[in-house]
Amino acid sequence: MTTGLTALRLSVTLVFAVAATARADTRSDWTTFRQRVPFHSQVIALGEPNAQGRRTVVIAEPPPWVSLNAFVVAFGDRVSGAEAMRHPIGFDGWVKDIAGTATVGSDAELEALVQDLSRFLYGTSYKAYAVSIRNPTDARGKYDLSVSAVALRTPG
Repeated sequence: MTTGLTALRLSVTLVFAVAATARADTRSDWTTFRQRVPFHSQVIALGEPNAQGRRTVVIAEPPPWVSLNAFVVAFGDRVSGAEAMRHPIGFDGWVKDIAGTATVGSDAELEALVQDLSRFLYGTSYKAYAVSIRNPTDARGKYDLSVSAVALRTPG
């Protein structure tokens, strides 16, 4: 009986330790993101996967109709430990983000998550993308907004 109770206590302790570590990683990643993007930016940002395959997901400035509760209802099975984070701007301004932890095994699962998040947040998954938490400006330089007549005629 004592051995069973000890094993139960150990397993409960491990569950709480893993949850606390994931929450600490999420907060650390969110802080890193907001240090790099201190002002308004409405994007989906992803952290690097850890040894267990978990990665932080930051929904920077979700639209006003997306509450934390609505997010948890829609993505609670895919993004765990979601919480609202508030970053101060100036004297009395702030931005609010949602941050949590996702476990995705493959690139296809990650792409599906980003598309589903985009559809939920913005009403479409057309050209859905996520930026890196460590380098959130890397997506800005990928847009080539000038298309020449030659490029239109060149087969893909």
